Amino acid sequence: MPDELRERRRELGFDYGKFDFVMHEGRAILLDANKTPGRPQNLVKMFAAGASDLTHGFEGLVHRAK
Repeated sequence: MPDELRERRRELGFDYGKFDFVMHEGRAILLDANKTPGRPQNLVKMFAAGASDLTHGFEGLVHRAK
């Protein structure tokens, strides 16, 4: 990636994504930038809540199977 686009990436706050660009007279021209969505900040809490729900459901199945 050309250095000028690396700088643009930093300005936009991209740590991962896709840049569409062309080279014109030795310069990079940015046409489109797509940031790859990151994970939610509360992902651990979300998984913990889901796991708790799964646990209750699994326990219910075990009790019904007896």
